Amino acid sequence: MQNSSESNSPSSLKPNSSSIDIASSSADSTPPIVLDYAGLKERGITSGYTRKFASLTEFWQVAEADFYKKATEYWKEKVTNDIDGMLGGFTHVHERDVKESSSFLKKVLKDVTPAREGEKPFLYCLECGSGNGRVTKNLLSQYFDYIDCEDVNEEFLIRAKEECAKIKETFAVGLQELHTVFKDTKKPKYHCVWIQWCSCFVTDRDFIKLMELFYDLLYDGGILCFKENIAADCFVVDEDDGSLTRSNDHYCYLFSKVESKFTLIENVKQKHWEKGLFALRMYCLKKK
Repeated sequence: MQNSSESNSPSSLKPNSSSIDIASSSADSTPPIVLDYAGLKERGITSGYTRKFASLTEFWQVAEADFYKKATEYWKEKVTNDIDGMLGGFTHVHERDVKESSSFLKKVLKDVTPAREGEKPFLYCLECGSGNGRVTKNLLSQYFDYIDCEDVNEEFLIRAKEECAKIKETFAVGLQELHTVFKDTKKPKYHCVWIQWCSCFVTDRDFIKLMELFYDLLYDGGILCFKENIAADCFVVDEDDGSLTRSNDHYCYLFSKVESKFTLIENVKQKHWEKGLFALRMYCLKKK
């Protein structure tokens, strides 16, 4: 959860259309993902206005190597294990967040076909960046029979499992390392993957790799849902937790990199939200 810097974004920064072959955060044999950022407003700034970036390319050249360090330290050492900690002190937005997420999920889930366990149909969800289970307990448990949770902080996951009986497995890894958990998975497992206030903590390259992983983990017709803060004039790098607040165009650009595997079926703005905070958007991609 972050305060918005939209109204004060500097107008002097100029977009720069260039490309970058971003190195992987971990060694692998997959081909490099080349990001040209064509057509995007690439300028950016840090949340404390201490540094400007003329382009995303410039930012990643500076920040990619150590991108995960600050976020890992923040979530393991500086956040309390309660709703107030999960929401960065904005506990009062919890109910309106869950309410609009519920309406959104009900709509996008209606055409997803349950799997069967004997005679019993079931729906299975993976929540990424689950924290202590705020969303799992208050939202996802209302729609799914089984839920797995990923978070970098194991103590959060222990709390989540204590409070929600529908949680089956927990994975105490960073989101960028999630592929290591499923390296031996040979068939689809989930009907939905829910990611909220978490993809802002992965690089663009790892974001794309994650969507490719989720494609393999989802049943045919399964859905991939994102709910994230949205920057207006330029991307914003948080100086406290290291997160990257992207624009709507930036997210759509990343989604276009997997358009052969997913169809973007929903892109909606949270209607009732707190003034002074970043705008909030919900996206749903359906597996082809």
